[in-house]
Amino acid sequence: MPKFSWYYSERRHLTWSETRRQGKWRFVVSNGVIRWGLPMFLVMACTPVYFGLPYRAEPAGYYWVWQSLLWMAAGVSYGLGVWMTSERCFLKHQPVSS
Repeated sequence: MPKFSWYYSERRHLTWSETRRQGKWRFVVSNGVIRWGLPMFLVMACTPVYFGLPYRAEPAGYYWVWQSLLWMAAGVSYGLGVWMTSERCFLKHQPVSS
């Protein structure tokens, strides 16, 4: 039985084993792009346009394309980073087979 630490519990290990079965790219798209990149796009791109915070933006057509590509790429990077970190912890706490 592997020894789990305070930051990586057995419950987290079991949850990650289920998540990794669904595949890396599904995780990256759902958690990186949709659950992180989309909210960041809404806050960082839409807030200046619609609320003028922290500055007033008068967007041209390319503004929306540029912002959406930026936050999609950032979401992919974030998703891959979380995947790699979680996978490293998962493999570190695997039971040693004889």
